[in-house]
Amino acid sequence: MTSSPPRRGLRDRPVDRAANMVAPPPLDDTDDPGRFFTAADVREIVTSGALPQLIDRARASERAARDVRLWFEALASQGERSCPVCGSAVRGRADRLYCSGACRQKAHRASQPQP
Repeated sequence: MTSSPPRRGLRDRPVDRAANMVAPPPLDDTDDPGRFFTAADVREIVTSGALPQLIDRARASERAARDVRLWFEALASQGERSCPVCGSAVRGRADRLYCSGACRQKAHRASQPQP
């Protein structure tokens, strides 16, 4: 088992800190997440009752990664940013993602799981 890399401090370069915020690349279509767990591991995960919490953590990680990606994209396209919901121009702060509060709310509601 390999040890994890040392945590970087706040005095590291901003590029390094930003790179640490981005999750590792997702598995490609040929990778099977099940290859990381034995059948006994899967049984333990399912029977322990931890599965709902693991699913919630995975969803939160996906949302956080998406938010970071959108922020990076907004910073990269300073002059020609468009709202991901309606396509209108986004003006104002460099980290603003949506053209209006209504579009921000619509995106939030769309990201929530349907009952």
